[in-house]
Amino acid sequence: MMHQLFYILEKPMVPDRLSYSEMYESIFLYPSEWTENWKSYNEHKQAVCNLIVQHMKNYDMVLPLIRRQARTLTEKFFSADKLLQNIN
Repeated sequence: MMHQLFYILEKPMVPDRLSYSEMYESIFLYPSEWTENWKSYNEHKQAVCNLIVQHMKNYDMVLPLIRRQARTLTEKFFSADKLLQNIN
């Protein structure tokens, strides 16, 4: 399976499947079927490109959401703080 995590100018684009659906805000999700496999990616390649262009054009507008998403990921998923609190 192809790698499904794209970062465009620090803006994440992830498929709406698996744990991505719970980890990322909806603005960062794209339809899962776009990258389910290589054939599907090729069928939806233009949609992926269009979304990348859209994100790039609106980068300044969504920058606060990008920063909030980064904080959320760090606090909820990429930190051991809660584990350490339970151990102590």
